[in-house]
Amino acid sequence: MHAHAHTDAHVRAHARAPSCAPLCKPLDLSPHLRTRPRTRPTLRPALSADAQVRKAICSAYFQNAGKMKTVGEYVNMRNGMPCHLHPSSALFGMGVQPEYIVYHELVMTSKEYMQCVTAVDPEWLAELGPMFFSIKQQGETRAEKRAKERRDKQAMEAEMQAYLESQQAKARADVLERLSAGASAGGSAARQRIVTPGTAGAHRRGSSGSGG
Repeated sequence: MHAHAHTDAHVRAHARAPSCAPLCKPLDLSPHLRTRPRTRPTLRPALSADAQVRKAICSAYFQNAGKMKTVGEYVNMRNGMPCHLHPSSALFGMGVQPEYIVYHELVMTSKEYMQCVTAVDPEWLAELGPMFFSIKQQGETRAEKRAKERRDKQAMEAEMQAYLESQQAKARADVLERLSAGASAGGSAARQRIVTPGTAGAHRRGSSGSGG
């Protein structure tokens, strides 16, 4: 009891004075921070959760892509095989049938029925499977597309040929430069070995000859 009686007085007497500031005080870094203008990058509209799932499925099964032919019937875009929606499929009873789909596998019964069908965006097929699909430009026929591909191929071949010729010319120039540098170095060494009359070497040869 006696100890608790003077507890409050003891605390007030031994309380830290206001002058005892803490050793570490917060730093104000606002003058050192530079405000930089933020440029917002141009991003595509974010896909919904449903679209993200369907795009992920498309990335795995784009080789089994089909395009709508008639109601409930599709055609495989790679091999032209007909494939049908099963009447129990959720896509079969929709009011609007998707134009492009991917499926997991075909089951042969009375028809070729698709299993695990998913509606996809045609741009996903060109993005995820460029080795099989490409987006056709509006107003461009197949012949025009092939002619454009031939022109692009010829331009690439011409560019590659010009690059190879420039590299060969550069290599020939380097070889000629090294040969000319070696020839000039050999000529200077030969000139240094020639002794002209009246030099110390000539006197040495003359003295040795007279002694003999």
